[in-house]
Amino acid sequence: MFHNYCEVQRPAAKLSVNDDTTYGCDMCDSGGWLSETEVEMHKKSVHLRQLTRLISSELNICRTCVKIFPDHNALIEHIKFKHFHSSKTARRIEREIFVCDHCYQIFFNKRMLEVHIVHRHMKKPHSILLDCPLCLKKKSSQVMYNHMMHHNSHSVSVCPICLHKQRNRKALAQHLDTHRKHYHCNICGYISTKEKDFNMHLDTYERRKRSFKVKNYKKCFLKPFPTHRWSYNCLKVGLQGLIIFNEIYICVLCRQLCTNHTDMQEHILRDHSSEPDTTETVAKKVCSCGEQFSNVILLKHHIFKNKGQCRLSCK
Repeated sequence: MFHNYCEVQRPAAKLSVNDDTTYGCDMCDSGGWLSETEVEMHKKSVHLRQLTRLISSELNICRTCVKIFPDHNALIEHIKFKHFHSSKTARRIEREIFVCDHCYQIFFNKRMLEVHIVHRHMKKPHSILLDCPLCLKKKSSQVMYNHMMHHNSHSVSVCPICLHKQRNRKALAQHLDTHRKHYHCNICGYISTKEKDFNMHLDTYERRKRSFKVKNYKKCFLKPFPTHRWSYNCLKVGLQGLIIFNEIYICVLCRQLCTNHTDMQEHILRDHSSEPDTTETVAKKVCSCGEQFSNVILLKHHIFKNKGQCRLSCK
């Protein structure tokens, strides 16, 4: 018996001149598969060593989909457009994101995050009933992933927002345009339906200038996964969460994208810090371990990171 869909491989069909629905591997001459998912399964089983070599040797390579780019700017634009489903010039992720506090995988559907947490991170999840993110039927977490296979959730052309399968990646890109962008400022609550108006609003924050320094700014950002943790299972297929290995940092407070530590510190200074002489008057959120935080979001991020060892102080 097969334990999951990754163990099932359909042999390559013969190419037909009039058939334009078959797909081939761009790393070898094999082809004739009926879906792009089968191509990815072929790459992972046949070209895994070559993929691993590219990840460790190439500089401007996307470590999520293993594609090489001519320069760093082209790589960042690819990550924003392809993996964050935002515009290439986006300064913040233009989608609503949900981050797992245990493994920091990124999801674009809240129900899928709930399924992921129960299925992957709870010790005894079998008795818990969950709503299927697609059909909303109640299923136990033990059979939820098998149930979702009936919705073709294992395909690489599944929409990460509504979880509906599209014909291929080209159709998926067209389908994503039908989802309204999330132009919502988490700092002041500003909401817009147009990218131009949202960028004009962000310009008001960039005009601010702060001269003092801020400590522990790294706690406000999701770190990329280290390259040595890249493996076969880290390649995104279907409804897995998004794992970012490239040097791009996401602010957990407002979805701001930064590519280096200088930008990270400037962002926290400009958008999330108050003047030095007023910081003492702001009520601090205190953890049971004694560490203090400026807001509840960072405190919850700290508590989940320590996996239950910390809790909210009663002080």
